[in-house]
Amino acid sequence: SDRIPEAFDGFRFVQITDMHVGTLVRPERELTRLADSVNAQRPEAVFFTGDLVNIRAGELDERTTALLRRIAGPVWSVTGNHDVGTYIKDSLRFPAAGEAREVVARQRAMGWTVLEDTTVYLRRGADSISLTGLSFDPALRERRHRDLPGTAIPKAYAGVPDSLYNIALVHIPQLWEQIVEAGYGDLTLSGHVHSMQLKIRPWGRGWSPAKWIYKHWSGRYDTGRHTLYVNDGTGYVAYPMRLGAWPE
Repeated sequence: SDRIPEAFDGFRFVQITDMHVGTLVRPERELTRLADSVNAQRPEAVFFTGDLVNIRAGELDERTTALLRRIAGPVWSVTGNHDVGTYIKDSLRFPAAGEAREVVARQRAMGWTVLEDTTVYLRRGADSISLTGLSFDPALRERRHRDLPGTAIPKAYAGVPDSLYNIALVHIPQLWEQIVEAGYGDLTLSGHVHSMQLKIRPWGRGWSPAKWIYKHWSGRYDTGRHTLYVNDGTGYVAYPMRLGAWPE
């Protein structure tokens, strides 16, 4: 993009998403491999786009957080639908709002910066780009597979100069078009879909049943100067495997 400041030429970041640490079959092996893969890229920033846990905050125990701390470099993150207590059955012992706060608190204890409907600025020399993070709104639980109202977008971008190159972190790709309509999101990074952990790749993006539900379901999409990247994630839900939709 010609909107990227010269000082950011060569700026390298890694996007990871959808770990669902509570479902990992061999967490030590899988998270070690993930950290090694990230660190091998020598990124200047790591962006995590939601669903760190599968059900509740207790999945981020001492062993798991020690493994995640091996990811080098500053990490910025946002919450996903699994991070906000959406799937807790015992809501008396584990209130959803409390679990959501605890997931955020445990990330911050690891040194991660959790962006909750806000924008920060990444600086190199005299130049800067804006980085915006949108939290998953629990009110959208029943509509997470459909078009969604991006009610937090005006708050997140309040006072942000639209002249700056903007990276947007959002768990669900359905908010991309609203971010673009607001004049931001030169690059939007999301996850959530996993390609439903099933992808056949005879050509290009390939085929997945996710195409029946999501307009944007895997990989890169462009409109004008705006780009969306839907990362297939690293973990799994429902069944502990991936067929073709390999961990990214």
